Amino acid sequence: MIEFRLNGRPIRLDVDPAERLLDLLRYRLDLTGTKEGCAEGECGACTVYLDDLPVDACLVPAYQAHGREVVTVEASDRRQLEPFLRSGATQCGACTPGVVMTAAWIRDHPDLLETHDLRELMAGNLCRCTGYDGIIDGVESALTAHSVDNADAATESNRSASAPVKPTSAAAVSGGGAVHRPSSLSEALELLDAEPDALPIAGGTDLLVHWPTRLDAHDRTYVDLTGVTSLRAHDWTPNALVLGGLTTYWDVIRDTRARAEFPLLVDAGRQVGAVQIQTRGTWAGNIVNASPAADGVPVLMAYDAVVDLASTDGLESIRLDEFFSGYKEMRMSNRQLITAIRLPRRAYDVAWFDKVGSRAAQAITKVGLAVTRRAEPAEDRWRVVANSVAPTVRRCATVERLLGRREAIGSPRVLAEAFARDVAPIDDIRSTRAYRSTVLSRLLYFGLRKRVDFVT
Repeated sequence: MIEFRLNGRPIRLDVDPAERLLDLLRYRLDLTGTKEGCAEGECGACTVYLDDLPVDACLVPAYQAHGREVVTVEASDRRQLEPFLRSGATQCGACTPGVVMTAAWIRDHPDLLETHDLRELMAGNLCRCTGYDGIIDGVESALTAHSVDNADAATESNRSASAPVKPTSAAAVSGGGAVHRPSSLSEALELLDAEPDALPIAGGTDLLVHWPTRLDAHDRTYVDLTGVTSLRAHDWTPNALVLGGLTTYWDVIRDTRARAEFPLLVDAGRQVGAVQIQTRGTWAGNIVNASPAADGVPVLMAYDAVVDLASTDGLESIRLDEFFSGYKEMRMSNRQLITAIRLPRRAYDVAWFDKVGSRAAQAITKVGLAVTRRAEPAEDRWRVVANSVAPTVRRCATVERLLGRREAIGSPRVLAEAFARDVAPIDDIRSTRAYRSTVLSRLLYFGLRKRVDFVT
C-alpha cells in the first residue's frame, strides 16, 4: 500500500513491486497524457513532476511515489498548449505533453536560465516530427506567457485525478518479486545481511531501462534506499565535499559552491542524460554500475575521491582509483552500501572534462577524459583519468608521470605512446580501437596546449 498526492488529490492504493509510475498513471488511473516512447529515459514523453522535479515516469518504480507529490500534464491549463500551436511545434503530439511539462517547469523556475541554456534544459524531450526550432520557439513564447491562475489549476487538478483506481491486477507490468523499503541505514544493512541476493535501488535510471521486457528482473527482491534520508544530503566540511549515497547529479549541479570548487563535477553531471535523468541518478549509482563509460566516475577519480562502504560489520574506506578490479567488478561485497563519497577540498590550477559521443546530449561516451593538476607543488600533482578506453574507468599513471616531468611535448603522438601503457581500447558498436586511441591523445594534447607552457 502506498499513499501520495496526485495533481493535488490524495491517492491510496496497492501497487505491484514491478509496476512503474508510468504504468500506474496510464493503465490504472487513466491519466493517458503521460506517454510511453522509448522506455529508457531518453525521449521525455513520460515527463512528470516528482516533488517539483521533472522525471521520466518510465524509470520510476510506482512504490517510490509513496509520501510524495506527483503532477502530470492533466493538471496543466490548456492555455499552455497555445504557444506550441502558434509556433508549429506539434504534429503527431506524442512528445507534446512532455515538452509542455518541461517548459512549464522552466517557466516556474526562471533562475535555471542563469546557469543553463534553454536547449540544454529541453534536451530530454525528443521529437521525430517537427524539428526543434519550432519547439524552442514555443517554449520561449510560453516562458513569457502569463502564469496559470491558481484557481483554474486547482479545478483542473481535481478533475484530472478523480477517475476511479483500477485494481492491482490491472497493472501493465507485474512480477513475483518483492521490495523492502527501509527507513534507516541500519535497517537497510540488516536486510542486505538477511537477503544477500537482494539488489539495492535508488534512482533506477539504469536498472529500469527497458523494464517491461526484462521479465527476470521483475521477480527479484529489491531494497529501495530512497527512504533512507540520511544518505540524501551532501555536506561541506572544512576539508572535504562529502556526497551522500543518494546525492543526485542535480543536487551538485545546483550547488554554487560545487560549481566554484569542483567544476568538473558540474560539467560531468550536466552531460549525464538530460535533466529528467540528472534529478534521479546518483553519483553512488554511477560508481556501482561499474560501467567503463561512466561519466561521473572520471571526474570523481580526478579529484581523488574516497568511497565509504558500510555493512553490519562496520565501515570501510577505499580510494576510488582502487575500487574497480575488472569489467563490472568492484572491491565491495553485496552486503555493503556506498554511504559517502569524500572529495578533498584543494586548489587546482588545471582542470577540465571532455566527453566525445555521437551527439552533444544524451549520448554514451566513446572517449572521455578528466584532468586535474593541484596548485600546490607536489611530485604527483597530475590526475589523468580516461573512460570508455579500458575495461574500467582508468587513471593513467604513465601519462601522469610524463606530465610531471614537464618534458616538452610537441605532438599528440608522444601522449599516445604513454596512453598505450595505461589503457586498452577495443572495437565495438560505438567506435573503434584506433579512433579511441587517436581521439584520447588529441583531447589531452590540445587541452594541455591551452593550459601549460611545455606542450606546444
